Amino acid sequence: MKILLSGFFLCFLPCMLHAQELLPHIQQIERPLIVTRTVNEISSFSLQPTEEEFPLWAKDVRRAEIITFGSLPFTLFFSTIAMDTYLWGTHNWDTRYAPWPIRGAGAVEMSVDNRLITLGIALGASILIAVADHIIIRVKRSNEAKKAAALPPGDPIITRRPLDDPPENGNGTGEDNGGNPEQ
Repeated sequence: MKILLSGFFLCFLPCMLHAQELLPHIQQIERPLIVTRTVNEISSFSLQPTEEEFPLWAKDVRRAEIITFGSLPFTLFFSTIAMDTYLWGTHNWDTRYAPWPIRGAGAVEMSVDNRLITLGIALGASILIAVADHIIIRVKRSNEAKKAAALPPGDPIITRRPLDDPPENGNGTGEDNGGNPEQ
């Protein structure tokens, strides 16, 4: 803990001192900084990513990352319980080695090697969950592509979207109003 605090102060103390030196100069600025934009500029700017903005592989990598790190606390919890139960069983069911819910006051803690093994098992399980999700998504995409290819040419493809999702042009009528919200 002491190392963590000293690292914090070594990293952020120079930044805090520099900010205090700049504070009088910042307070001397009397003009407010105002940015004006027209309605057309604001309505044409969107924070929502478009389909062309990120390739499919980047979206797949991001999804795998989210699933891996999202499942890690659960896999770590269950692998710790499993490792505690394994150690309890290998030590002839001695109550000092009992897993967390039934552990007594004089319990024996896991060694560093056992903790590293538990972390490795949890990371491996999280990665396997992400790989399984990726396989499921690839199969779903493949089935959707096969269904779309099996349709006769000229059939309309209906895409469902949530009601709160704005249409392409923003006015809900299917007509382009030139960015004028009054029409």
